[in-house]
Amino acid sequence: MQKNNRQIGIFFISILLLYLSGGALLPDMGILKFTPTIAGLMIAALFAINILDGPSVIKSRFVSIVQGFLIYILFTNVILSSSEPKIWLSILKSCLWCCSFMAAYYMLGCNPLCYEKKLVKLFGIVSIIGIIGTINMRLNPVMEIGVDELVGNNTVFYYVLVVPWLLLFKNKLLRRLSIAVLLILAVLSLKRSAVIIALSCSFAFFVFNQKKSNYRLLWIAVVIVLFCGIYKIVGNMAEVVNVTNRFEAMNEDEGNGRLDIYSDVFVQYLDSDLFSQLFGHGYNMVSVVLKGPSAHNDFLEVLYDYGIIGFIMFIYLHVRVAKTTYKLHKHRSSYFIPYMVSFIIFVVMSIVSHLIIYPTYFCCLVAFWAYIESMKMHNPSELYG
Repeated sequence: MQKNNRQIGIFFISILLLYLSGGALLPDMGILKFTPTIAGLMIAALFAINILDGPSVIKSRFVSIVQGFLIYILFTNVILSSSEPKIWLSILKSCLWCCSFMAAYYMLGCNPLCYEKKLVKLFGIVSIIGIIGTINMRLNPVMEIGVDELVGNNTVFYYVLVVPWLLLFKNKLLRRLSIAVLLILAVLSLKRSAVIIALSCSFAFFVFNQKKSNYRLLWIAVVIVLFCGIYKIVGNMAEVVNVTNRFEAMNEDEGNGRLDIYSDVFVQYLDSDLFSQLFGHGYNMVSVVLKGPSAHNDFLEVLYDYGIIGFIMFIYLHVRVAKTTYKLHKHRSSYFIPYMVSFIIFVVMSIVSHLIIYPTYFCCLVAFWAYIESMKMHNPSELYG
């Protein structure tokens, strides 16, 4: 128990460091520029220590998938090139989300439920960094690059991916406040994907929380009114372009050139040799081919970087998350809504954004899945009860 508490503390500090550096709250200079690397190594060390200790936890199929993905990513890093100049850095970045999942799963041991309150509080603290970072980047023009070009603020995702954890709060008011903050930050961020996630999660949260259909319609109306009110208030407060401008610009910029990027990545994949189509081109190699941007679609990113083998694994990962969501709904579990929100976030960001190549905030989401998987294998009655 004491050992697990110590490891949870180390894991929390690692996530905190990743968030402070990625959320633009730590200057990227001097020794501080190594903060993400140090945090990543701490998480990888936690995973390695637990593996060497030979823990007596039961593995689920989900865990086996992530383990298989981890081994495959390590294999591709050895045989293929990557966008990183040093192979150890490429391995650390590409494997970080897998290590975060595995470290979280193993360190929770055989009784994850006893750590739930602590984990929720810790991730609640982490979410504050996402809130401060998003507001800071939006209201401080000096730090925001490209506002005039309607560029969104990625810092919002440092809050978005912690929301499933926040929905585990026992206090109903805190859960509703978490959703309200999600709506506000989505509007502030100018990120279309964040707005889609915020609205989808809000509808899901309020609709599935109500047992009577009349109340469901009422809460749908509440979400619409709440979003419009937040949009109006934030629009009046912030002297910047608003998020509707970005949706209106989609016909002109085709989603910031996403359609052209999708086409280029897919054509490059089809033009590759058979070996590259099977095993990929290496971690984050889309940015090398396109000379800058990522694929802005994790399905295409994984297909190009890890080939058809990695793509099948990635699809299966979505299938497992979808199956767990359905099973929790079928059993009317109290964990259904938080998990469904995690599934919505995963699907939307996989389609129109990226998680795999920027694992900083993805670590929080996979840690949540690890907690649910640990509950599934060791505390099923509490999970489905």
